[in-house]
Amino acid sequence: MGLYYSAKSTVIAPRVVDSLLLGNPNEVIAGGKGDDACFVAESMLRSVHSMGDLLAQVVNICICESVVPANRVSLPSVIQKLRALAANPDGGTHQDFMFRVADSLDVLLESEALIYLTDFTNTVKHREYVERSLITTATGCSMAFAAFEKDGRRHEAKAWMDVCVVAESVRDECLCLLKRIEQEKNYELMVTNGGTLVGSFLSLTATPSVYTAEQFSGRTLKRLPDDESDCTP
Repeated sequence: MGLYYSAKSTVIAPRVVDSLLLGNPNEVIAGGKGDDACFVAESMLRSVHSMGDLLAQVVNICICESVVPANRVSLPSVIQKLRALAANPDGGTHQDFMFRVADSLDVLLESEALIYLTDFTNTVKHREYVERSLITTATGCSMAFAAFEKDGRRHEAKAWMDVCVVAESVRDECLCLLKRIEQEKNYELMVTNGGTLVGSFLSLTATPSVYTAEQFSGRTLKRLPDDESDCTP
């Protein structure tokens, strides 16, 4: 489901951002809608950035058969493992497929789109804020992301539309590889309850379960006995 939400964010976030920025520019800015739009936009980029690691987990389970421990899985570690497995003379009938998947993951890892998402996410999470600007228009506002640098790599300023193209490029690369895995390799290791993870991926829904407060408390929350509580009044 992590991949589902990451991919779906590229559909939901642009719709929300465009809705927030539509209208009288002064009202958009004064009402805080511009700030909200910037928050949603950054959330989408962080979410899509995670698709690389989530895809690596899928490949590890479906092709490497969890050879790499889950807490050490990344695109580079899975690529390395795939090449080692494919080079093994006793690797079986999927050696060529492993090489092709490794090559595809290399292309994704070195793509300008994923490098931008990785550098943006790591910059705003660990170093500094990447400025966003609102540009007033006749119908509301548009948004732009400022230029920034990460480890010697400079990324030029991008309009929101261009940022969406970057996110969609990473999404499409990941989903294309997922489909190839599904066609080649048995997916039952990944899908425990039947069905498929790919298919019409962006059209899927994941409607949350709905409970009253009492139902939710009784169903999911485990309360400590009074004498074991760490809380103080």
